[in-house]
Amino acid sequence: MKMTALARPTNLWQWLLWHSCIGFAITVLPAQVMFGEAAHQIPATKIPFLISFVTIYSAATAAIFLFTLRGRTLRLTELLLIGIAAIGSWGLYLLLAKVELARPLLLGMSALAGASIVLSLVLKPKVQISLALIVALATGLMQVLGERPHELLVKTLDMGPKPTRSQTTISTAYYSIQATFFDNYFNICHSDHTQCDTPRTGGALASFSDGFLYATGEGFLHFIQDHPTQALSTRQLATKIPLNSEAFLMGGANERDLSVFRVMDILVREQGDSFDLFAAHHFWDSKRSCFVMRVSKVSGETAALLDGKVPGAWRTVWDAEPCLPLKMANGGTKQFGGDGAGGRMLMLNDSIMLVTVGDQQWDGWNWDHAVSQDPESAYGKVMKLDLSTGKATVFSKGMRNPEGFYQGEHGDLWSTEHGPQGGDELNLIVEGGNYGWPRATYGTEYGRHDWPLLESGADVDPTLQRPTYAWVPSIGVSNLLTVQGPRFARWRGDLLICSFNESLHRAHVKDGRVTVMEPIMVRPRNGRLRDIVETSDGRIVLLLDLGALAFLEPLDANSGDPGAVTARGALLFGACQQCHKVGDGSLHAAGPDLHRIVNRPVATAPGFKYSPAMSALSGNWDEQRLDAFLHDPQTYILGNAMQLPGMESAADRRALIAHLKTLQ
Repeated sequence: MKMTALARPTNLWQWLLWHSCIGFAITVLPAQVMFGEAAHQIPATKIPFLISFVTIYSAATAAIFLFTLRGRTLRLTELLLIGIAAIGSWGLYLLLAKVELARPLLLGMSALAGASIVLSLVLKPKVQISLALIVALATGLMQVLGERPHELLVKTLDMGPKPTRSQTTISTAYYSIQATFFDNYFNICHSDHTQCDTPRTGGALASFSDGFLYATGEGFLHFIQDHPTQALSTRQLATKIPLNSEAFLMGGANERDLSVFRVMDILVREQGDSFDLFAAHHFWDSKRSCFVMRVSKVSGETAALLDGKVPGAWRTVWDAEPCLPLKMANGGTKQFGGDGAGGRMLMLNDSIMLVTVGDQQWDGWNWDHAVSQDPESAYGKVMKLDLSTGKATVFSKGMRNPEGFYQGEHGDLWSTEHGPQGGDELNLIVEGGNYGWPRATYGTEYGRHDWPLLESGADVDPTLQRPTYAWVPSIGVSNLLTVQGPRFARWRGDLLICSFNESLHRAHVKDGRVTVMEPIMVRPRNGRLRDIVETSDGRIVLLLDLGALAFLEPLDANSGDPGAVTARGALLFGACQQCHKVGDGSLHAAGPDLHRIVNRPVATAPGFKYSPAMSALSGNWDEQRLDAFLHDPQTYILGNAMQLPGMESAADRRALIAHLKTLQ
């Protein structure tokens, strides 16, 4: 099959006009419709994607023009080969260069480019010129509209993010856990819901009244009712933590810096019908052109706050000093190091607060001054604040970024601390202790095999406190607590440690030593755990990035809940895995592969040598037959090779079969 090519050397300017106008439209219109960014608003992170498209599109059209020189016709197969080569080259570049992209945009632009090339070969010249000019004019006018095309698309197709609830079962050593996730409940949307952003990085949870307070990274406060069912009951409160983001941007910060200029923690002190709410957050001092970590406080009546009334004004409790300027990075750009902020608070008594303060990357290597060992600096410390006098003193020092802080039921103070590349730490905090940073660490500098400031003999220096536990590689530790409630009885007294690697870590500490460290995968998508609280009845509540919440509780296999039954079966299946594997049906061990075992014909796994007794049995492994076999393997099939005793419990057999049905 042939396709007549209308582009010839005499029509070079027609060819250039068409592909210049249409190529421009294909480049900027899809991005504007999908993301709300006109050509002059396109951020730097997306420019490589668009430039690479223009380059590939230009190369493809040039190749086609060369093929049609001297009146040569272009075969359909040749056109397809050019298209495949162009798309393949573009995709390979995007992959190797790790260019930021959106798959729908990539597919849409590829389809439009193909349509443009086909039309350039079949349209009559006058039609082609007229259409090119009309498209160019329409594209220019669309740029004036800015975000409106995207907003119209979202509103028309109802594409805005919607609150969702999902559940999964998490298997641990002692429990099968039901995890209930609530996503997209706290997105910050325009009034017409045509554009929404997820909450800023950071934020915190705190128990309050009969539920929880959630502070977003931007400082918005939400009250969350306890015991959610099919939906999460939330309300935004009529006060905001005084995080002055606008002043920070005016002081020279960039948008990336703004994403980590945030609220780190909140702490509630309830007294009868009233409350004190403390917040640890960044603050930009415009007069001095520098930032501090600040503790602010607001007080009021609990009922009034929950009814939507504005409490009293926020006041400053304490500022970490000195005030730190933005660092000057290579190329003259300003850089904010506040993502290493710490900022966790706890009350020792009615008037004494402890607050952790990170070094903000002022560690003597990434910046000249090592603040963690400087007695005149509040950074890299646990600070002791006397709320009655306003006086602040150093409680302990030598810390990099203490993200977690918790006081156990016996008064022990536990902190989790970010190391550099490796060397995250679990520390037992003692007053007057020096925890070594940056003189001592089990981590290394990024891209190196050492930490340049490590002092010889620091690991055995009696003046330095060493961690109770250190993670290599790092897990990205976050907040932690000690399990105290009745729901997870076998975890009572253990530490639950949040991390940024999608997992919760259970640490069992005996005689000052971690004897068990169990990683518990929470979920791989948006699984960075920021904060953790325990309810009065012992459920665990997790705050994840993007403002997601997870409620964890043990599953009861006797409740009849299908998820609980299957989870119990997964635990029981551990005994089966001594002899069986689950692969594609041919991954055998001592016993045959159990892939798709339910309703599979007996003794038919390819490549496995069955006993004569098993081979003589006909039919399928339906649920009734599996139940009988699991109850007493030797009685049901006399002489078969399975040596394990049967399962007396009918409930356990049902649970195991329920799990076997999932092995598809």
